[in-house]
Amino acid sequence: MLAICNGMPRAGSTLQYNVARCLVEKTGTGEAHAFITADEENPRRIKVGQLHEWAADDAWRVVKTHEALDAAPELLATGRLRVLYVYRDLRDVAVSIKRAFAATGDDLMDQLELGVEWYDRLDALRSEHRECFLWQRYEDVYGDLPAAIHDAAMFLGLDPGSATLEAVHAECRLESAEKITQAARRELARALTALRKESPARADAFAAQVRDAGWAVQESLLHHHHISAGRGVPDGWRDKLPEDEAARITERFLPWLVDRGYDIAPS
Repeated sequence: MLAICNGMPRAGSTLQYNVARCLVEKTGTGEAHAFITADEENPRRIKVGQLHEWAADDAWRVVKTHEALDAAPELLATGRLRVLYVYRDLRDVAVSIKRAFAATGDDLMDQLELGVEWYDRLDALRSEHRECFLWQRYEDVYGDLPAAIHDAAMFLGLDPGSATLEAVHAECRLESAEKITQAARRELARALTALRKESPARADAFAAQVRDAGWAVQESLLHHHHISAGRGVPDGWRDKLPEDEAARITERFLPWLVDRGYDIAPS
């Protein structure tokens, strides 16, 4: 069976991935295979045949992506795919994108547009295969992580027991993630220091690459800059987005925000 953690970018998708990863690992029912993409220019590009092989396996194979994969309809038709999705107030997504990738203006809007495009494509598939989708709202996951973990376990057909659920929570909670990201930052600093001694130019190029792609811990996929000083608190956009930028995002995505119950009152 294949489980794709297919959440909106900067909306808790890595948390959702780690919940699924920990559940199948701690119950001995599968394993995780990190991040995948269909982008032909990306070295992590996944072949459709591999997805079908994982789907045919008796064990769970857990992967993460943000894209609405072209292979998803065919995989859903086999009954061997489960999709875990998480979404978030787009204005909080914008804050996170700006902090992590320094995106602004039209670039920021384009990234939000792409996130909504993938949301819509997956939501259309969900209408046809509702039993194959776990659709979670970031604000609910943030507010009650143990309940979100339990929902994921039930969705994957697992019966982990209270001790395992508690162990998954201990590994996935914010404090544990912060320790991982802090360690990643220390490792990155050491790597940059060593590289700068050899070649300042290469160190600068590497630093620029890290700003774009992040420095991730392979098992958890947590980047060095994954967690902000605000610690992902919902509605943080009210204090962090300039008023004109918040208004532009709200106006552009007004129907989407309203339909999903987000407050559109100005900050």
